[in-house]
Amino acid sequence: MGSSVHDAPLRVARGLLSTALAALSWLVLATCYFGIVLPIGLLVRLALRDPLRRTLEPERKSYWTDYVPPKNVSRYGKPY
Repeated sequence: MGSSVHDAPLRVARGLLSTALAALSWLVLATCYFGIVLPIGLLVRLALRDPLRRTLEPERKSYWTDYVPPKNVSRYGKPY
């Protein structure tokens, strides 16, 4: 089943529609990023708030935390 001459207008219309949708998608995502995500990130940085509470402690020899194995081994079957 090859394509016929009658399919050409449909292919052109589909191409134009997909191009328009791609541009619209890019516009919506860019608006969300620059209008929501970026300002919130800048406000958090300006407030000098560290959500992960990362601090340097020069007196510590290492930041390594020891692994504590779980007491109840049956939890392995149900991770959530």
